[in-house]
Amino acid sequence: MYPVAMDRSVAFWPKIIVNFIELVLHYLKPSSAAVCVQSGTTTELNLADYFKANKMEYNPVVFEKLEEVNAAYDAGRCDVYTTDQSGLYGIRLTLGSPADHVVLPEIISKEPLGPAVRQGDDQWYHIVKWSSLCSTPRSSASPRPMSTR
Repeated sequence: MYPVAMDRSVAFWPKIIVNFIELVLHYLKPSSAAVCVQSGTTTELNLADYFKANKMEYNPVVFEKLEEVNAAYDAGRCDVYTTDQSGLYGIRLTLGSPADHVVLPEIISKEPLGPAVRQGDDQWYHIVKWSSLCSTPRSSASPRPMSTR
């Protein structure tokens, strides 16, 4: 397997999902949020960096397995859940009341994640590569202007 769009394929970035009611209450009464996160991931590190850079307090609620994080958030043990954007949208659909939760638009870090294809399947590689490039936001695809390509 080899990466399709290499470092240009920034498709899914870490984001945060919150219970909508908890979000409203948080803004009405500021306090440090309990944040569900999986241990040993870059998301855990990005979370710490984000809150430190924004001078915000938080209480990490760390779990080893993704299933444990999902269950804890759905059970209300955390106010906030953070992981990759693609994961949040999928996880949201599995929650007991998906409509009560919203994925916030703010991106807390950008990491290159992308699709992979089986080596030797050149036709599929080109389809996936161009589909990925076409769906990547221009600002993330390349720092160079189009005229210099």
